[in-house]
Amino acid sequence: MKRLTPAFSLFFSLIIVCASIGCKDGGDNSTSKIAPPVPTGLQATEGVYKDKVDITWNAVEEADSYIIYKSIDNKDQYRAIASGVVELSYSDNTVTPNRHYFYRVAAANGDAWSQPSAEGLGYAHVGPPIAPLVEATTDVIGKINITWRQTPQTDTYKVLRSTKIAGPYAQLADGLDVLSYEDSSPDRDIKYYYKVVGISDVEGEGKESEAVYGISLQEVPQIPENITATDGSYENMVEITWNSSPLAVSYRVYRAPDNGGSAGEYILIAGNITTEYFEDTTCNPGETYYYKVSALSSGGESELGTEAIGKRITGAPVQLSAPANVSATNGEYDTIAVSWGEVEGAVGYSVYRSDSIGGTYVLIPGANKIAGTSYTDTPPALVSHYFYKVTSWSAGYSAESRESPAAEGYAMPQLPGVPGNVSATDDREDGKIVITWNASAGVVDTYKVYRAETVDGTYNLIASGLTARTYTDTAIIVGKHYFYKVGAINASGETMSAAEEGNTVLAVPTGLSVSQSGESMILTWNSVVGADAYLIQHQYTLLSGSPNANGWKDLVTVSTLTYTHANTKNSKNHHYRIKSVNSITSSAFSGHVSKNNY
Repeated sequence: MKRLTPAFSLFFSLIIVCASIGCKDGGDNSTSKIAPPVPTGLQATEGVYKDKVDITWNAVEEADSYIIYKSIDNKDQYRAIASGVVELSYSDNTVTPNRHYFYRVAAANGDAWSQPSAEGLGYAHVGPPIAPLVEATTDVIGKINITWRQTPQTDTYKVLRSTKIAGPYAQLADGLDVLSYEDSSPDRDIKYYYKVVGISDVEGEGKESEAVYGISLQEVPQIPENITATDGSYENMVEITWNSSPLAVSYRVYRAPDNGGSAGEYILIAGNITTEYFEDTTCNPGETYYYKVSALSSGGESELGTEAIGKRITGAPVQLSAPANVSATNGEYDTIAVSWGEVEGAVGYSVYRSDSIGGTYVLIPGANKIAGTSYTDTPPALVSHYFYKVTSWSAGYSAESRESPAAEGYAMPQLPGVPGNVSATDDREDGKIVITWNASAGVVDTYKVYRAETVDGTYNLIASGLTARTYTDTAIIVGKHYFYKVGAINASGETMSAAEEGNTVLAVPTGLSVSQSGESMILTWNSVVGADAYLIQHQYTLLSGSPNANGWKDLVTVSTLTYTHANTKNSKNHHYRIKSVNSITSSAFSGHVSKNNY
């Protein structure tokens, strides 16, 4: 191998400049030698060595030396790294393991040198497999082929796929010992992103490759069928129609002039048609024409369909264009306003409606051959979406145009009336406040009930989805006053009533009884809804005495439904009464019970 010498310094500088800007054959051809041919057969080692890349190439008979160019990581940064190389090989010792390097070689003959050769990839390698270089097809029908370059110290590969370049990626295949994979499962005309990972039985899994995308093309559509052309129906055009062709994304229309009773040469007159009809206004009146139609997808164009014969005749009805700029209002109350652009020469319009964009469009009663460019529709149902198409009529209502593109609209109900006559119960003893109200005017879907602790406080939702006009609130503290509002709901929103106050009270305990056990008096009673505890009062008199209205004294407050009064005085008549209490209120006292202690 021959390295740079001082005699080559200027020559090497020129090489660097030319490598940067893409010079052609070196030197002034009037005084220099003829540039030799471009070298062929360049190869670079891929992962054979840990710290170098070896390059080889085929000999060029006219060359006396060679120049080596190198680009790091991509193919856009080529620089000359050596010249005056006389062998057919070169060792690049200035490499970093696991980085990609691209090489090219030029042949030199004195001060003339060739264009650089085709590039070759090389790299040094240590550790797990490096990321493979991957390609995926975008021009194959029905599948995507993924291929990759072999990486060193790799036993198998796995393929990952995602619909987004940033992932997440799912494993599509693993354990592959080949350098390709056929993905036959993707949807057509959708970008799929792929990564390939090399796996070493010794070093483990390598790095993921850069993501590449592939596209599976759609199959070629079927030939359009039932092609027809109007034969003198209109003065201003020939209308060509055909059946929808499965898989087609667009159509082309071809036309040929009459040539002695048969079709002449067919030429394309319209492409990128997304409807199943075309209006030919460029044909001459009274002349016969032949038409054919093809269907297109991403996979290609079908054969032409069977020809149809048509012509336009002066004096026949005129078919106008379908109205443009059709629109329908969204969210107006009760009605949908449909409007469209005026069609020159139109004497009237008809409006059609469907409950789906691809459904059957039916003429709206009262919207046939109307004047003006708007119509107000009262739809069959509120909130539901409807689709509208409009046609135009030529003079004398002699011909109706094609339907316009569809416009979508919907109507909303008026806000419901405010719920009336809202009431909330007072002083119930069962721990419930019952709220009732009258039906709201208009469309009402459901009702809601809100509650606050003060009339001007925050009203929190406590019930929704109500269809009955009553609600029982049990999540309350007995004795506390609450304020309620009722909301009426439909698809347009909510109206709310004024506040109404309600409350509950503690009941007087019932079932109070007393029995004696030794010197103890045992009291029992029934529970009271909302009570936290019970206050017992007591007094005693002589055996024949009755309780004194002013003689009652608090004995004890308990949270149970029984109490044992121990060590009562002998030869006395013991009297007891009780009331229920909580943190807010208390009941009146019950009637008294008495027991003699003999």
